[in-house]
Amino acid sequence: MKKIITSICFGVVCSGIFALDAQKIVSEKVYSQLKAKGKLERSVFNKPELAPGLFPNTSMAKKAVEFWPSTEEKPVYFTENLYLVSKKDLDGGDGSKVTINAASKVLRAVSKMEGLEYYSSTAKKVKTLYKRAYTINNTKDKLKIADDLEGSADGKKIYCLQEDNSFGEMIYDLTYSQSENEIFAGFKCVTPVSKGPIRAINANNLRISVLVTDCGDDLMVYLLCRAVTPKIAMFEGQLNESFSTRLDAIYKWFFKQW
Repeated sequence: MKKIITSICFGVVCSGIFALDAQKIVSEKVYSQLKAKGKLERSVFNKPELAPGLFPNTSMAKKAVEFWPSTEEKPVYFTENLYLVSKKDLDGGDGSKVTINAASKVLRAVSKMEGLEYYSSTAKKVKTLYKRAYTINNTKDKLKIADDLEGSADGKKIYCLQEDNSFGEMIYDLTYSQSENEIFAGFKCVTPVSKGPIRAINANNLRISVLVTDCGDDLMVYLLCRAVTPKIAMFEGQLNESFSTRLDAIYKWFFKQW
């Protein structure tokens, strides 16, 4: 009996040993808003003096922000979302299974994004976001391969294809970093993004950062989408419709995999 009790206690301690304190990695104001709402969001268009600011204060968050190199043209648009979700709301309420290793596998399960739905505020109805989604061997041949779920994601690089409802076929270069308490995935779109006959974004000018942080009883999820787009005011509403809804859809995809 003593061995059983010791084993249980050891498991509980180890499950949270690498966790970060959510109250210490964001401001008191942000934390109270997250606890009340579960989500914070912010979008900025054509204001170069403004930069993302909702990300947590962690070493991996630095990677998420620096995923847009300072040597590249500055983004014209960015939208960022920050979420705090209880582990009890994931994996049937068994929080012990909600680990960074598990989150790492979720973020590499690209094929699970196929059929993902989102609400289109323009069409006023739910639509399928990705008609096709899967890991591919490279950006040239684009042959479908199995999702890479083995081992740690740290240092891994994969490619994926998504047939977007609005933008058609999009190819992403994905890079990963993983530690004991965080997993970061960086999506760089290596194909141009067009809306009908109009090219809205050139290749490599759309990047999405996804960061998951283990906060003990909770997971903190930070999403950041940045793009270089034409500096035309009429684009702002379309960008918010297109990318803020996609960030929400990515979060819901992550949530549903548990």
